[in-house]
Amino acid sequence: FPGLQPIMAAAKEGGAAASFLSGGGSTVGAFVQEGEERVARMMTQAASDAGYTGRAIITAATSKGAEVVETAG
Repeated sequence: FPGLQPIMAAAKEGGAAASFLSGGGSTVGAFVQEGEERVARMMTQAASDAGYTGRAIITAATSKGAEVVETAG
């Protein structure tokens, strides 16, 4: 999608090691060792500047794999 390149450029400028498009455009992610808030802010601003809305979620890798955290009823 047209906003992808500016968002990925913002990730790189912010210090990300790499960025990627996940799925059919639902997620643009980045791998960051430090400065994750800055990278998230820069990517979100680049998306907004390109006319896209969204939110940043900062998470961390784990070696546990998938796990159930909570079940309904």
